[in-house]
Amino acid sequence: MRSFRRALILAVVLCFSTGFAYGQRPGQQQQPRPPRRQESLSISGRVLFGRNLKEIPSVLVKLLNSSGIPMQQTFTRSRGEFEFHNLRLGQYMVEVVEEGYEVVRQTVDLFFGSRPGVMLLLEPTTQAEFKRPNPGRTVSVQELRVPRKARKAFTKGLRELNEKNRPDRSVPHFQKAIALYPKYDEAYVQLGVAHLYQGEVAAAQETLEKALAANQENARAHALLGMVYREQQHIDRSAQELQEAVTLEPSNWLAHLELAKTLLEQQKPGEALEHARQAHDLNAQSQTAHLLLYDLLVRQENYQTALDELEKFLTLHPDHPSTANMRQARDKLRAALAGRTP
Repeated sequence: MRSFRRALILAVVLCFSTGFAYGQRPGQQQQPRPPRRQESLSISGRVLFGRNLKEIPSVLVKLLNSSGIPMQQTFTRSRGEFEFHNLRLGQYMVEVVEEGYEVVRQTVDLFFGSRPGVMLLLEPTTQAEFKRPNPGRTVSVQELRVPRKARKAFTKGLRELNEKNRPDRSVPHFQKAIALYPKYDEAYVQLGVAHLYQGEVAAAQETLEKALAANQENARAHALLGMVYREQQHIDRSAQELQEAVTLEPSNWLAHLELAKTLLEQQKPGEALEHARQAHDLNAQSQTAHLLLYDLLVRQENYQTALDELEKFLTLHPDHPSTANMRQARDKLRAALAGRTP
């Protein structure tokens, strides 16, 4: 009787959960509707030294989307100020990586009427950390060596790709940046993303492999290539690349999330659950991380924790497209748990 109840709960919950967490193409993320024309969304902020609050000019600041893909970049002005404009509704991450200092990241949510201000405080690393930096962050340090003209072409490509949503027009700019600086691995990565947006999976694979040829320690390239391999049903190669990504950059929540999906396809739900938890802990606002963790908890028959996770998701994301279905799943799971034999 007990095993029958477990099977019934599993069947009830999975019929609502299957498919909600896995609808994205590699390199793409769910995009919210663009803001009304009359209201331009932006993020502004300042970068300061943490110990004395002194402004820091000429520091590279990046804006990443909810999937960890760079969208814009700029340098701080004389008083440490920076701004990002022409943004859509959604969640972003502002990042500063400066050699000799701790990596600083701050999550920002944009909604109608918001004009968030961000203060990023840089703290020096310990001597041991400085001598042995995190290999997953060498990408940003390397970008400081990129020639100005190549960086300018790269920035134009980012603008076409993300601000103007014209991936086809971004391609020549990324290609120019690569021609000016053949070791520009991040330009290869963004060129790969542009190919993915256009459905050119084979071209994206070739480009991402070139990114890794330029810099084998580019964690983002490993992660995206792993997603491409999974799209092509090369599951073992996908797992290998994604595992390398999380090894190089343990704080890369997207790599943990995608590795969890790949491990699930390898019929390794226990290992998948471990990485889904890490993705969830690193980015508690991610809708997909919540749904995947919920799904995996159900598969492990950890129904009470799955219900708790589902409650969190519905509280954080009441307007998600799957909310109505997930509410039904929650109600049915509650009823099933209430009827279980202790």
